[in-house]
Amino acid sequence: MLFMENYGIGEGQQIPGIPEKMGLKSGPGRWALPRFQLEYRLTEEDVEEGDAIMLANAYSGAMVDSSRRLLEKSPPNILRCRYLQALFPDATFLAIVRNPHANVAANAKKRSNWGGVREQAEHWNQAYSFLLEDMSSLNSFMLIKYEDLVCNTEKVLGDVFTQCDLECDLGIIDRSEIKSDVNDKLLALLNDEDKRLINIICGSTMREYGYSTLG
Repeated sequence: MLFMENYGIGEGQQIPGIPEKMGLKSGPGRWALPRFQLEYRLTEEDVEEGDAIMLANAYSGAMVDSSRRLLEKSPPNILRCRYLQALFPDATFLAIVRNPHANVAANAKKRSNWGGVREQAEHWNQAYSFLLEDMSSLNSFMLIKYEDLVCNTEKVLGDVFTQCDLECDLGIIDRSEIKSDVNDKLLALLNDEDKRLINIICGSTMREYGYSTLG
């Protein structure tokens, strides 16, 4: 199984020993800037001899308990699914998609170094467009809508456990603070011009994921 959790690795650091092409490329947040996303884009055509062994050893070395399954959740992997699929054909991929209006509001309003509304909308659109291209090539893939996860948590988590062939532990819900009104609060931060920009930039892609434009 491959998701992403850099066990024992501090925030903003990368696992030592990974292929150079998977490096941070001048900062952990740089991948979020649309003009740099293509530098992070990897497919099966980028696989080189030794990549699988190098990456498997790096992940194994980063895990606190090597007997457990690896959850790898580095955000740039949304651009690398086909590359990782080629290296780990038995991997399971989970992708969470969120209403781009709420997603942009959450980031653009607090992370100015990632750009404003336009830049964040371009980032969402480009990243999730690549995912649309790649998902049909993945052997084991599940798309989760954030809105379903927070509003129908038990069902979605049950589906996740099934997809990953894990023992179902819905007790995790009782140990979590799940808020279903976050999107509404974020959408209230957007003005009419913000909504217009997001509609224009993300419109086609968001409709592919079942989201509507906002007026």
